[in-house]
Amino acid sequence: MSIIESNKQQTNNSQRNAYQLTINNPLEYGFDHLTIKKTLVENFTTLRYFCMADEIGKEGTPHTHLYVYFNSRVRFSTVKKNFPSAHIEPAHGNVQSNIDYVKKTGKWSASDKAETRVDGTFEEWGTVPTQKGTRADMEELYELIKAGYSNA
Repeated sequence: MSIIESNKQQTNNSQRNAYQLTINNPLEYGFDHLTIKKTLVENFTTLRYFCMADEIGKEGTPHTHLYVYFNSRVRFSTVKKNFPSAHIEPAHGNVQSNIDYVKKTGKWSASDKAETRVDGTFEEWGTVPTQKGTRADMEELYELIKAGYSNA
């Protein structure tokens, strides 16, 4: 197994409490808001909260941004299995900064990204979790160390 394959496998097996997803051309893949909600609620028993909103990129590509938060860690591969066409990344920052990114509020309201949002498409479900930023930072650091990263 090559180093690249090994790193990819670690990424697929990594576990997180929160993810950011971007689904480009969601309707082409059958992912309207109702289908996204149904997929999350029916397939993730530890789902605590999610929010989503639509955007149209500068190149005219429609896409849906999605922030999901779970009560316990969920494997990257499990999220990918349910959203195969999505670009998926571990969520960084605190809960509110991720919600702001999806809504394009806060620091994002004055950015070029705010111009791409489709008004009236923001939806959320569940209870917004309270999260201590330092603990999330430490959890992320711990996961990176377990994945073999170092500061060298």
